[in-house]
Amino acid sequence: MLERPYKLFGAHERAAMEKAVDARVSAWRAAWLADAAGIECAPAPELAARLAGCAGEWRASVLQNGDSIALRSDETRLAGALCGRADAGDSPYARHVAEEALRELAAALLGSREAKAAKGLPEDAWLPGSACYACHIQAGAARIGVVSNAAWTLRLLRALLPRPPGARLVERRAAVADQRLEVRAVAGWADLQLGVLRGLDVGNVIALEARLDRPVNLATPSGAVLCSARLGQREGHKAVSLAAVGRGHG
Repeated sequence: MLERPYKLFGAHERAAMEKAVDARVSAWRAAWLADAAGIECAPAPELAARLAGCAGEWRASVLQNGDSIALRSDETRLAGALCGRADAGDSPYARHVAEEALRELAAALLGSREAKAAKGLPEDAWLPGSACYACHIQAGAARIGVVSNAAWTLRLLRALLPRPPGARLVERRAAVADQRLEVRAVAGWADLQLGVLRGLDVGNVIALEARLDRPVNLATPSGAVLCSARLGQREGHKAVSLAAVGRGHG
C-alpha cells in the first residue's frame, strides 16, 4: 500500500474523488445507457449497506501495478437496462453485452484495458478507516456495485491533490545561525574527599593541574569538544575567547 501523505477522505479528498469518479463513470454511462443513471460514491465502509443490495458475484479487474476494481450486478437486469427492454435480459446475447459493459466500466475506472480477471473483494473493503472506495450506480431496475482496492484510491488521490511545497534549502550556516547552543569552558577538574570538601571556607583556593593562561576545551553539556578556548575578562565580565575553531583538544 502506498504511504498516505494526507488526511484520508477529508473534505478535499472526498471532493476530488467524487469529481474524478463521476467523470469516468459519466463517459461510460453516455456510451452504454440511453437513460441517465444515478451514481453515489464514497469510502467503501460508508456504502457497505447499499452495495449489499446488489445481486450477482463480485468480479475484479486487476492491473499489474496492483490497482483493482471489483464490480457486482444482476446481469439479467443490467442487460434489460442496456437494451431498453426489461425482457431482453433473458437473451444470452444481451447478457454477453452486460458482461462487456461491466468490463468497460472497470477499464474506465482503472484508466486501462490491460487488466486480468479475478474474483472477490479487497480484504479490508468494509473495515473502518479503509482506503477502499466504492460506487453505487442505479441504472433503471439494475444496480451496479463498484469497490476499489486501497492502491487504486491512493494512487488516484496522489495524482489529484496538489503536492506540498518542497523544503526550502538554505546554507548550513544560515540554518543554524539562530539556534541557541549551550557550551561550557572547563578549566580543569579536582578530586576532593568529602571531609576536605566540608572543611572548605570562603577564600580557600583549590589548585588545579591545568593553567588558566593555557587553552582549555570548549564543550557541550554532553562532553563533545567543539574547539579550544582561552579564559579571560572583557568589560569587567568573565569571557571566553575561541583559540582554535575546528581543532578540539581531548
